[in-house]
Amino acid sequence: MNANVLKKLRTQRGLANAAVAVRARVGTATITMIERYGYEPRPGTKQRIADALGVDVQAIWPSDEVV
Repeated sequence: MNANVLKKLRTQRGLANAAVAVRARVGTATITMIERYGYEPRPGTKQRIADALGVDVQAIWPSDEVV
């Protein structure tokens, strides 16, 4: 994953880390860890984050297979 993809999508939508975290039902630290350090969340978490941003999981994590 390009660590900047999540941040780019988030900022394009005018959302703060906390707003994405609430929508995705994850901690704010999770969003920060992904954006800053390239943390790889679990598949279910990836899906919730993508849903919170209104995109497909592959838009953020292009190497992930569709399940």
